[in-house]
Amino acid sequence: VYGNLAALTEKTSLGRELISQRLAVLKNVGLIDTRINDKNVLHWVISSRGRQVLTDVLTGQDDNKKIA
Repeated sequence: VYGNLAALTEKTSLGRELISQRLAVLKNVGLIDTRINDKNVLHWVISSRGRQVLTDVLTGQDDNKKIA
């Protein structure tokens, strides 16, 4: 799953600056990465760590919660 900033802005109807800030945070914590395509356009893609976190969330797993 990946997209560029213009497409993400269009699909979500959120402001470009807001999306850009959120993407920067996600990249800083290692949940997404960037790639540049053959047309020199920056694309955002989910990282391996991001994929694992998403899988954990969708399956209800959370390492921070301990059930007594």
